[in-house]
Amino acid sequence: MATSNQNSFNSIGPLPITQSLFEELMKRFGFAPQQRRVCELILRGATDKVIARTLGIGEPTIRTYLDRMFRKASVGSRMELVLKLFAASHELVRSDGCHQE
Repeated sequence: MATSNQNSFNSIGPLPITQSLFEELMKRFGFAPQQRRVCELILRGATDKVIARTLGIGEPTIRTYLDRMFRKASVGSRMELVLKLFAASHELVRSDGCHQE
């Protein structure tokens, strides 16, 4: 990712879980690389407009990614996706404890 995009990416807010736990969740849900970027920005609190600007793609494309992510995660909204990710993260931490920092 380009430096200017990286700066925008980091200025949104901190990732509320460890990077290793995030990567494990993305594998578990089967998210493609661009979906992973969108998901990370969602977890950081970014709006569709901010996500589109940060990744250099249009808002309609973001909505397409979200629709596909919702289907993969069996949820119907952004909030449900976030809640499901946090629930899954707690399961992973409880099961092996290696992601705690």
